[in-house]
Amino acid sequence: MDHVNFPYRSDSHLALMHVINESGGWERQNLDVDFDKIINREDAHDLVPTGEVEFVSGNHVSTYARRAQGDTWAYLGQSVSFNNVQLITREDAGINTMEDVRGKKFGSRGRHPGLNTWLALKQAGLNPDTDQVEIIKEDRVELPDGTKRTFEWGPNSLFQVPLNVKYQHFNGSGQEPARLASNNNLRFLLNLFRNETFIFENPIPFDARLGEDGYFTGEGELIPIKPGRHQWETNFVPDISNFELKSWDARGAGSSNLRWILADGTIGCHTSEMPVGTYKKGHAHTKGTNVFCVSGTGYSLFWYNDDDEYERVDWKHGVLYTPPEDMFHQHFNTASEPARYLAVQFGSTRYPLFEVKRQIWDKGVDTSLKDGGNQMEYEDQNPRIHKIWLDEIDKNGVKSQMGKIFDEEKIRKGNT
Repeated sequence: MDHVNFPYRSDSHLALMHVINESGGWERQNLDVDFDKIINREDAHDLVPTGEVEFVSGNHVSTYARRAQGDTWAYLGQSVSFNNVQLITREDAGINTMEDVRGKKFGSRGRHPGLNTWLALKQAGLNPDTDQVEIIKEDRVELPDGTKRTFEWGPNSLFQVPLNVKYQHFNGSGQEPARLASNNNLRFLLNLFRNETFIFENPIPFDARLGEDGYFTGEGELIPIKPGRHQWETNFVPDISNFELKSWDARGAGSSNLRWILADGTIGCHTSEMPVGTYKKGHAHTKGTNVFCVSGTGYSLFWYNDDDEYERVDWKHGVLYTPPEDMFHQHFNTASEPARYLAVQFGSTRYPLFEVKRQIWDKGVDTSLKDGGNQMEYEDQNPRIHKIWLDEIDKNGVKSQMGKIFDEEKIRKGNT
């Protein structure tokens, strides 16, 4: 059986590799394929010629431009590549021809535009390799030693700039705006020090916060602890909508979760997913958690212990809400696809900062109220809650996966 190194560049490709493996596809071809590992762009391009890696999934390169740059690869064939480059400027920019771009920073649109843009500039008589023009298409972080790291973000990307490094965001689109949502602890620091010079002009480097070089390219390290506390440490996650989460049944039927440790910072965040036909258990905690809907559609209910009625927020991608202090809330998936959200707050599992958060994450978050925790178990919730949800999924033609927990026929008839 031949052994093949077949790493992937994009985790969206990994699911297909698992399907091929688990269906016996590799074995039928007498292949032992090592596919379950990620590789960055430059290593992918450099290691194939050495034989260290045989194939790479999802390594998009513009072969003609690479060859023009001195690449020694022999290209036996490639898919069609359309080089349709357009120059978009403001009317008052004074740029009317490609020659007018000389000496300026050049924004490049798209997810893999760099080499196409490089080729177009070369054809126009400009040489990006000699700083006649600078191509900008990604976010840039300048480290304390002067080196720079770039990464390209898009919808559902998650990243944190390490503490006290210079950075700059770029919109790579020439046709539409780019919008970022950001959480920070600036208000806390301003109130604590009351000195803007100390905060904004502080030269002290925090080298320990930088992490590994691969942390800027989407690589990271899984830190297994226990369900609900597993962590992925990195600086940048290209797409949290399809990143593999870990099972956390204690928070709800089929629930999964992963906590993000970003740039070793004190801003905590996690991503959770609800499968089709399920919802999370209700719980309450301190204020300040910002919940972003990543994918899917559904709603959340909010109430205090003595309330007779519920407040409701319907959500889809782009909706943001935050539960008030000690207010119970519960998340419900009503769609025919899994629903994910990202929760961001001050204080992380590694650095809780406050004792109340340490208590929640150590035990309370998935421990029943009856046992001193913060969670309302399914059997203790108001029966109306499940009836409301059943009515919603019935409208959408979604089948409940909660029948082993609730007597749904009885609930539908109103006999709670």
